[in-house]
Amino acid sequence: KEVRRGARMRIPNTIPPQYRVDPPGRGWTGQPNYSRLPEVLQLRRELPNPDPLPPFRDQQSPSNFYQSSFGAEILADQLIGGGPNVIREDLNGSAPGGVESTLDTLYHYITPSNSGFQPIATYYHGLDNTPLVFMGFPLWFPKRAQAQQIVDFVLQDIWGIPADFVVGPQPARAVRSAATPGIRKPAAPGIGRGNASGGAATRTLNARRTPSPTSGRTPRIQK
Repeated sequence: KEVRRGARMRIPNTIPPQYRVDPPGRGWTGQPNYSRLPEVLQLRRELPNPDPLPPFRDQQSPSNFYQSSFGAEILADQLIGGGPNVIREDLNGSAPGGVESTLDTLYHYITPSNSGFQPIATYYHGLDNTPLVFMGFPLWFPKRAQAQQIVDFVLQDIWGIPADFVVGPQPARAVRSAATPGIRKPAAPGIGRGNASGGAATRTLNARRTPSPTSGRTPRIQK
Protein backbone atom coordinates (compact mmCIF):
# COMPACT_ATOMS: atom_id res chain seq x y z
CA LYS A 1 0.00 0.00 0.00
CA GLU A 2 1.02 3.58 -0.57
CA VAL A 3 -0.45 6.49 1.37
CA ARG A 4 -0.33 9.89 -0.35
CA ARG A 5 -1.51 13.33 0.65
CA GLY A 6 -4.63 14.65 -1.05
CA ALA A 7 -7.38 12.96 -3.05
CA ARG A 8 -6.82 10.81 -6.12
CA MET A 9 -9.52 11.49 -8.68
CA ARG A 10 -10.30 9.79 -11.94
CA ILE A 11 -10.29 12.12 -14.93
CA PRO A 12 -13.67 11.80 -16.70
CA ASN A 13 -13.90 10.29 -20.17
CA THR A 14 -10.38 8.85 -20.22
CA ILE A 15 -9.75 5.38 -21.67
CA PRO A 16 -7.70 3.76 -20.31
CA PRO A 17 -8.51 5.51 -17.02
CA GLN A 18 -6.24 8.37 -16.03
CA TYR A 19 -6.02 9.97 -12.62
CA ARG A 20 -4.94 13.17 -10.95
CA VAL A 21 -4.13 13.98 -7.34
CA ASP A 22 -5.90 17.03 -5.92
CA PRO A 23 -4.39 18.70 -2.84
CA PRO A 24 -6.51 18.77 0.34
CA GLY A 25 -9.03 21.59 0.58
CA ARG A 26 -10.26 24.16 -1.89
CA GLY A 27 -8.88 27.31 -0.30
CA TRP A 28 -11.75 27.88 2.13
CA THR A 29 -11.55 30.63 4.73
CA GLY A 30 -9.52 29.41 7.68
CA GLN A 31 -8.07 26.42 5.82
CA PRO A 32 -4.96 25.06 7.57
CA ASN A 33 -1.64 24.78 5.79
CA TYR A 34 -1.91 21.25 4.44
CA SER A 35 1.59 21.43 2.99
CA ARG A 36 2.83 20.82 6.56
CA LEU A 37 1.62 17.22 6.23
CA PRO A 38 4.09 14.68 4.75
CA GLU A 39 3.42 14.17 1.05
CA VAL A 40 3.99 10.38 1.08
CA LEU A 41 3.93 8.26 4.25
CA GLN A 42 6.70 5.69 4.44
CA LEU A 43 7.06 2.54 6.50
CA ARG A 44 9.77 2.67 9.16
CA ARG A 45 11.87 0.12 7.27
CA GLU A 46 11.94 1.93 3.93
CA LEU A 47 15.33 2.83 2.48
CA PRO A 48 17.50 4.80 2.19
CA ASN A 49 16.92 6.09 5.74
CA PRO A 50 15.00 3.57 7.85
CA ASP A 51 14.21 4.45 11.44
CA PRO A 52 16.84 3.06 13.83
CA LEU A 53 15.84 0.36 16.28
CA PRO A 54 14.88 1.82 19.67
CA PRO A 55 17.13 1.12 22.67
CA PHE A 56 17.09 -2.43 24.11
CA ARG A 57 15.49 -3.84 20.94
CA ASP A 58 18.72 -5.26 19.54
CA GLN A 59 17.96 -8.70 21.00
CA GLN A 60 14.58 -8.87 19.29
CA SER A 61 13.78 -9.78 15.73
CA PRO A 62 13.92 -6.65 13.53
CA SER A 63 10.62 -7.70 11.97
CA ASN A 64 8.86 -6.83 15.24
CA PHE A 65 9.75 -3.19 14.67
CA TYR A 66 10.03 -2.97 10.89
CA GLN A 67 6.49 -3.91 10.00
CA SER A 68 5.72 -4.62 6.35
CA SER A 69 1.98 -3.93 6.50
CA PHE A 70 -0.66 -2.19 8.59
CA GLY A 71 -4.39 -2.32 9.12
CA ALA A 72 -6.40 0.50 7.55
CA GLU A 73 -9.93 1.86 7.53
CA ILE A 74 -11.10 3.49 4.34
CA LEU A 75 -14.00 5.86 3.77
CA ALA A 76 -16.42 4.97 1.03
CA ASP A 77 -20.01 5.99 0.35
CA GLN A 78 -21.72 2.63 -0.06
CA LEU A 79 -24.80 4.30 -1.56
CA ILE A 80 -22.86 5.05 -4.71
CA GLY A 81 -20.97 1.79 -4.96
CA GLY A 82 -18.00 2.59 -2.77
CA GLY A 83 -17.06 5.90 -4.36
CA PRO A 84 -15.55 8.90 -2.59
CA ASN A 85 -17.31 10.74 0.18
CA VAL A 86 -18.87 14.09 -0.67
CA ILE A 87 -20.23 16.53 1.94
CA ARG A 88 -21.43 19.91 0.68
CA GLU A 89 -23.20 22.44 2.91
CA ASP A 90 -24.80 25.88 2.55
CA LEU A 91 -22.60 27.99 4.79
CA ASN A 92 -24.37 31.35 4.48
CA GLY A 93 -27.97 30.40 5.23
CA SER A 94 -30.66 32.14 3.20
CA ALA A 95 -28.21 34.29 1.22
CA PRO A 96 -27.58 33.14 -2.36
CA GLY A 97 -24.66 30.86 -3.02
CA GLY A 98 -22.46 29.66 -0.20
CA VAL A 99 -22.59 25.92 -0.94
CA GLU A 100 -19.11 24.55 -0.32
CA SER A 101 -17.41 21.24 0.29
CA THR A 102 -16.83 20.73 4.00
CA LEU A 103 -14.93 17.45 3.93
CA ASP A 104 -11.26 17.55 2.92
CA THR A 105 -9.38 14.38 2.02
CA LEU A 106 -6.03 14.53 3.78
CA TYR A 107 -4.69 11.17 2.57
CA HIS A 108 -5.66 8.40 0.19
CA TYR A 109 -4.14 4.97 -0.21
CA ILE A 110 -3.22 3.10 -3.38
CA THR A 111 -3.19 -0.70 -3.46
CA PRO A 112 -0.20 -2.53 -4.98
CA SER A 113 -2.33 -3.40 -8.01
CA ASN A 114 -3.23 0.29 -8.42
CA SER A 115 -6.90 -0.71 -8.40
CA GLY A 116 -7.93 1.08 -5.20
CA PHE A 117 -7.45 4.65 -4.08
CA GLN A 118 -9.95 5.30 -1.31
CA PRO A 119 -9.71 8.16 1.22
CA ILE A 120 -7.98 7.07 4.40
CA ALA A 121 -7.83 10.37 6.34
CA THR A 122 -10.22 13.34 6.29
CA TYR A 123 -10.96 16.64 8.01
CA TYR A 124 -14.59 17.75 8.40
CA HIS A 125 -15.12 21.49 9.00
CA GLY A 126 -18.84 22.01 8.36
CA LEU A 127 -21.89 23.05 10.33
CA ASP A 128 -23.11 19.65 11.48
CA ASN A 129 -20.84 19.55 14.53
CA THR A 130 -17.41 20.65 15.72
CA PRO A 131 -14.49 19.91 13.37
CA LEU A 132 -13.51 16.24 13.11
CA VAL A 133 -10.23 14.66 12.07
CA PHE A 134 -10.36 11.03 10.94
CA MET A 135 -7.20 8.95 10.54
CA GLY A 136 -7.84 5.45 9.25
CA PHE A 137 -4.32 4.18 9.88
CA PRO A 138 -2.22 3.61 13.02
CA LEU A 139 -0.12 6.64 13.82
CA TRP A 140 2.93 4.50 14.54
CA PHE A 141 3.11 2.90 11.07
CA PRO A 142 5.04 5.69 9.28
CA LYS A 143 8.52 6.86 10.07
CA ARG A 144 8.95 8.70 13.34
CA ALA A 145 9.59 12.11 11.76
CA GLN A 146 6.45 11.79 9.64
CA ALA A 147 4.32 10.72 12.60
CA GLN A 148 5.59 13.77 14.47
CA GLN A 149 4.63 16.01 11.54
CA ILE A 150 1.07 14.65 11.61
CA VAL A 151 0.75 15.16 15.38
CA ASP A 152 2.12 18.71 15.14
CA PHE A 153 -0.24 19.55 12.28
CA VAL A 154 -3.35 18.36 14.12
CA LEU A 155 -2.48 19.95 17.47
CA GLN A 156 -1.08 23.21 16.14
CA ASP A 157 -2.76 23.94 12.79
CA ILE A 158 -6.22 22.50 13.54
CA TRP A 159 -6.58 22.65 17.33
CA GLY A 160 -4.53 25.83 17.66
CA ILE A 161 -2.22 24.63 20.45
CA PRO A 162 1.12 26.50 20.31
CA ALA A 163 4.21 24.35 19.90
CA ASP A 164 5.74 25.87 23.06
CA PHE A 165 2.58 25.53 25.16
CA VAL A 166 3.40 24.09 28.57
CA VAL A 167 1.08 23.31 31.48
CA GLY A 168 2.93 24.43 34.58
CA PRO A 169 2.55 22.95 38.05
CA GLN A 170 -0.35 24.29 40.06
CA PRO A 171 0.38 25.59 43.59
CA ALA A 172 -1.08 23.51 46.38
CA ARG A 173 -3.96 25.10 48.26
CA ALA A 174 -4.06 25.07 52.04
CA VAL A 175 -7.09 23.22 53.42
CA ARG A 176 -8.34 23.93 56.93
CA SER A 177 -9.75 21.01 58.84
CA ALA A 178 -13.23 21.58 60.27
CA ALA A 179 -13.10 18.53 62.52
CA THR A 180 -14.23 19.04 66.10
CA PRO A 181 -11.41 18.49 68.65
CA GLY A 182 -11.64 15.08 70.30
CA ILE A 183 -13.74 13.60 67.49
CA ARG A 184 -11.96 11.48 64.95
CA LYS A 185 -12.75 12.57 61.42
CA PRO A 186 -13.77 9.63 59.23
CA ALA A 187 -11.51 8.85 56.32
CA ALA A 188 -12.60 9.90 52.87
CA PRO A 189 -14.31 7.10 50.97
CA GLY A 190 -12.03 5.26 48.61
CA ILE A 191 -12.70 3.85 45.19
CA GLY A 192 -13.85 0.28 45.48
CA ARG A 193 -13.15 -2.48 43.07
CA GLY A 194 -15.36 -3.12 40.15
CA ASN A 195 -15.78 -2.10 36.57
CA ALA A 196 -16.92 1.38 35.73
CA SER A 197 -17.99 2.02 32.21
CA GLY A 198 -19.41 4.97 30.42
CA GLY A 199 -20.82 5.34 26.93
CA ALA A 200 -20.42 8.18 24.53
CA ALA A 201 -23.16 9.01 22.11
CA THR A 202 -21.70 8.89 18.63
CA ARG A 203 -23.36 10.25 15.55
CA THR A 204 -21.93 8.55 12.52
CA LEU A 205 -21.91 10.25 9.12
CA ASN A 206 -19.73 8.68 6.46
CA ALA A 207 -17.58 6.97 9.11
CA ARG A 208 -16.56 10.11 10.99
CA ARG A 209 -14.78 9.90 14.29
CA THR A 210 -14.24 12.46 17.01
CA PRO A 211 -10.61 12.96 18.10
CA SER A 212 -9.89 12.66 21.79
CA PRO A 213 -9.18 16.01 23.50
CA THR A 214 -5.68 16.62 24.70
CA SER A 215 -3.82 19.25 26.65
CA GLY A 216 -0.25 20.19 27.29
CA ARG A 217 2.59 20.53 24.86
CA THR A 218 2.83 18.70 21.57
CA PRO A 219 3.67 15.09 22.42
CA ARG A 220 6.78 13.46 21.07
CA ILE A 221 6.27 10.08 19.49
CA GLN A 222 8.02 7.27 21.36
CA LYS A 223 8.85 4.04 19.63
